[in-house]
Amino acid sequence: MSDDLLDQWHRAAANELEARVKNRAFFLTIGIEPPQAQGGSTSSPTDVAPETWETVAEGVEQWLAGIDPDAADADDPPTYEARAGDTPFGLTATPKKPKRRGTDPLVVNPYPTVSSFGGSYTTGPPPEFDDGT
Repeated sequence: MSDDLLDQWHRAAANELEARVKNRAFFLTIGIEPPQAQGGSTSSPTDVAPETWETVAEGVEQWLAGIDPDAADADDPPTYEARAGDTPFGLTATPKKPKRRGTDPLVVNPYPTVSSFGGSYTTGPPPEFDDGT
């Protein structure tokens, strides 16, 4: 599968879940793992009927309703596998802090393959201040 098609699936899943899932006690992280079809291509997210996305959203709602956000382990968050068309995708639910529950957003990674830098943002100690005197 091409990276472009993978990105399309990620954005489509994020948009559909954000629009259809009403539970806002958790942050969802999406992980798309589409299967390789004959010739390396799979269906497009635009081929998925709105009714299918609604079924996916209902499944996610039921899954989230069965999780107590106060009892969920943040180090081992609950996971769920949904399927839209021939493409499965994994969801991870991280409970929001009590003050954030009920607020947007739902999906914390609406854009796929966002690079992040895990190192230090400094190049060393700050230079000594020289005022020229």
